[in-house]
Amino acid sequence: MDQQAIVDKLNWFYALELTQIDNYTAQAEFVSDQYVSQALKRFASIEQQHADNIAAQMKRFDAIPGKAGNILAPQLGKVLGNILGASGIFLLLKTNVAIEQKAMSDYKDFIAEINDAELLKVLWSNLIDEDLHSAWMFNKAEQLAMEGEKG
Repeated sequence: MDQQAIVDKLNWFYALELTQIDNYTAQAEFVSDQYVSQALKRFASIEQQHADNIAAQMKRFDAIPGKAGNILAPQLGKVLGNILGASGIFLLLKTNVAIEQKAMSDYKDFIAEINDAELLKVLWSNLIDEDLHSAWMFNKAEQLAMEGEKG
């Protein structure tokens, strides 16, 4: 993979992570369950670390994050978070799982194309965090379904 293709992929992940920061932050304000709210805030914090790490990798490749990531992604995240927050905790969690699974798939595809050890370390770390987020939200949604609290 050439340097421009790497930068393009990093821009994609940067925008995705920024979207998720504001998505989870907005959702945390809607959720009445304090445990879920705190988990969403923690996920947002981890996504911020991902965005910072990706920006640092972009700098290594003499690139800066694109305007779409810096301007549009946070707005999209806020809108998505507000919509999902208003839709109820069960749907919110199930949708988040789907988003995280898409991110995981994209990370796996990118990892398969990269030979740069430092970049691989960041990508693997982010992938594992996304998997942990997904697993937590999936389990919480299953718990709520068993308790009959899908609303």
